[in-house]
Amino acid sequence: MDSNNPDIVKKAFRNINNLLNDPRLKGKVEVELITFSGGTEVMLKNSAYQEDLKKLIEKGVIVAQCTNSLQERGLEKHQLYDFIGYVPSGNGELVIRGAEGWVIVKP
Repeated sequence: MDSNNPDIVKKAFRNINNLLNDPRLKGKVEVELITFSGGTEVMLKNSAYQEDLKKLIEKGVIVAQCTNSLQERGLEKHQLYDFIGYVPSGNGELVIRGAEGWVIVKP
């Protein structure tokens, strides 16, 4: 997710939850939410998305932030939620996952 637009953020959360609740896929998929660029703001401690993110994690979703985007925005990890993970590059993570056969879905 590379946007902090509330409509796009809510759509991403809805899409993930819909996927996890699809009876054909329930318990058969692994989901990862990567935030980068504008999506970085979703992970800030003062964002409105703490509960949404925690609920995704409780459902087994991997939630991670791109550290390149932190550097570009002059942010440090202590400014973000302490329950998220990190990847060196958001796009790098997408390329690696795609090469592993994952399907990339963008809201």
